[in-house]
Amino acid sequence: MEEIWNDLKLRLFFEGNLLRTSCLQMGASSLYVTQLFHSYLICDFHLILGFLGIKTLIKIHPHNHFVPLLSYNSCQFPCFKPNNFLCRRETELIEEIVAEVWKNLQSKLPSYDDELVGIDYRINSIYSLLRTNSQEVRFMSIWGMGGIGKTTLARFVYNKIHDQYDISCFLENVREVSNERDGLLCLQRKLLSHLKIRSMRIESLDQGKETIRNLLFNKKVLLVLDDLSSDIQVENLAGKPEWFGQGSRVIITTRDKHLLKSLHVCENYDVQVLNSYESLQLFCQKAFRGEKPEEAYLELSRSVVQYAGGVPLALKVLGSFLCGRSASIWEDALKMLRKDAQNDICKTLRISYDGLRDNEKAIFLDIACFFKGNTKDDVTRILENCDFNPLIGIEVLIEKSLVTYDGLHLGMHDLLQEMGRNIVLQQSPNDASKRSRLWTLKDIDQVLRNNNVSSFLQVYS
Repeated sequence: MEEIWNDLKLRLFFEGNLLRTSCLQMGASSLYVTQLFHSYLICDFHLILGFLGIKTLIKIHPHNHFVPLLSYNSCQFPCFKPNNFLCRRETELIEEIVAEVWKNLQSKLPSYDDELVGIDYRINSIYSLLRTNSQEVRFMSIWGMGGIGKTTLARFVYNKIHDQYDISCFLENVREVSNERDGLLCLQRKLLSHLKIRSMRIESLDQGKETIRNLLFNKKVLLVLDDLSSDIQVENLAGKPEWFGQGSRVIITTRDKHLLKSLHVCENYDVQVLNSYESLQLFCQKAFRGEKPEEAYLELSRSVVQYAGGVPLALKVLGSFLCGRSASIWEDALKMLRKDAQNDICKTLRISYDGLRDNEKAIFLDIACFFKGNTKDDVTRILENCDFNPLIGIEVLIEKSLVTYDGLHLGMHDLLQEMGRNIVLQQSPNDASKRSRLWTLKDIDQVLRNNNVSSFLQVYS
């Protein structure tokens, strides 16, 4: 890691309890001289930057009290200019320095993508379509069925190249968010928030479009629109190539190939299912924790992989479900898959749900219907008040790849969410009052207006 810091040195010296910058010549480049901090002890700054691993670099020079903290090159860190430090709160300056350092470090840090099977040649194909060296504005799409890995590919590319752009923004779950109240407006605000103009207020979609067009036309922008489902979404977020500056790239992921015909897409990458070797490799990562399967499970593994159809989501869910189970359970799972020769991915995913205990099934359905995107702490608190045992149940769902956790929020693939909601709908297809959960305003309004709340309905408060 030491070489990563070679370009990131900022020397500070310590006077009493004041931290000040020192002008140091480093070859042909020099550092700006300005007072950065007024009453921060070294240990305070140590703690602030400790999460970046910088704490090991803090040393006090025995003679002149220099504190080598970070290495810094003025051309790499445009925010470190004298004028930027005038009339600013010290906490804001610290946040800005941390953000700038982290931004420049991300692309140099090693990526841990051991679980990404067959990623290299797919990523190389996308790179070639992006043509990042070209100064033209290019829209490209990543198309494929649900669960095939479109978002994973887009996220991987974004993480690798985002530091090459003035503004970079990854808008996740556009389809889902835009269906919420003021969803598109929230997405516009998120994109514009990267300009860091605190006084900006966006109150309507038309105002958002005008602002995007007026403020980004001269910026080199990397924008990812994940899970696009309507041309209206594009019109409000990335209407035309002229909205963005030279060299900008807009990456769209979608299941709807027909949608791409009405957009300004230069290139399309068609995501293919994994081949048999890749499928077996990904399945074994989940079913055997990366180990080679025992002889008794080899043929069973190949059979399960065949029915998963090369879809990464199905392989992960099935592998997680079968991990540690006996060969007889594997055979029962195969029998269920074979019952329907035309099985699709949702039927494949349903096997993992059927293998849950009642408490785990209930928590899965609650997350699918209500709590996707909520913090784990909030969901745990609500379910505890309803006499569930959420801590263990949520951990089981995460282990089985039915729920994701990013350290703060609980997530769920939209196919799994769709499956969960369909399970509830099938409880009573024609009478919402007899379902265990209601999440649409239409159904809730109908049941309450008719005063038809039944004992089937669960109420959370």
